Formats: sequence, structure tokens, C-alpha cells
Amino acid sequence: YRNDWVWEYAIGLAELGHEMVIYILSRGENELREALPGISVRFVALAWWHRFVDPILYRISSWPGVAELRATFEASAFWRSLAQGLQDDRVDVLYNQEFWTPRFDQLVTHLPLPIVGADHGAIYDGRVRTKQRTLKLAARLICQSQYQLKTIRALGADAAIIPNGVD
Repeated sequence: YRNDWVWEYAIGLAELGHEMVIYILSRGENELREALPGISVRFVALAWWHRFVDPILYRISSWPGVAELRATFEASAFWRSLAQGLQDDRVDVLYNQEFWTPRFDQLVTHLPLPIVGADHGAIYDGRVRTKQRTLKLAARLICQSQYQLKTIRALGADAAIIPNGVD
């Protein structure tokens, strides 16, 4: 995930002694690059066919069920690269931003490691793409507000509140 927040979060955790790897889907090669001391970036290669299928699914992603179908196709395009990267990097816990997405569903149902799902302030709009079952599969869910926490609990899952840090 490419935004300033991820970098600041990774820097803070690296300063506490954690080894961080940021995973980014890529149309290039599956490779690992050191970005800063204690922080690497893993480019997770998508299969060649993804560049042809995804634009079509993106255009119709508002149709019922297509967002989930798109996430399934995307997952099948990166599983091999992701699995190899997680193994090579000796990852203990995968932190995934945006637990409301179909990608989160794919990760928690298919990966054999603890996954922490977080949402950093998006307002829940009532469309539950994430199945209630997948929220319960997360090792932990992180919310930003009492409203998010109440919503998660109403869906039968549990979470903690860890507010966004402010410099």
C-alpha cells in the first residue's frame, strides 16, 4: 500500500526493533528491495494475464458480485508470488489495511498466518462486501472509532480501537 501513512507506521515499528516488509502488487518482477534500515519493499508480481482481465472487471465492478469476482481473479494472479515472498521474508504477521474489501476476504481465508485487519477511518456505508465469517477469521481487527467498533461487533466480530497517530 503506497501512502505516507504506511511509511511513517513502518518507520515507527522499525525504530522499535521490528523488521518491516511492505507488500505492493506489481506488473514487474517479484523482488525485494531495501528502502530504509529495517524496512523493505516486496514487489509482488501479478500474472501476465491480469493486465487484460482486470480492466474489464474494473469497468463493471459496481455490478452485484463483480467486486468479489475481481478480488478472486486478482488473488489468483498474485498468490504464487505472495506465498513465495511471505516464505522468503519469514513473515510472522500480515497487517492488511481496509478490512471491508474483498481482497481481505481472500487473504484471511487462504493464508496460513495471522492477519491483522485495520480500517483507518473510512465511513462504513452499509455495503458489507466482507463476509461476517471473514471478519471473525482475522487475528485482530483495528478500528479508529467507537462507531467502527460498534459496527464490527454488530457483525459478530471483535476489534480494538487504536487511533491514527498525529505528528
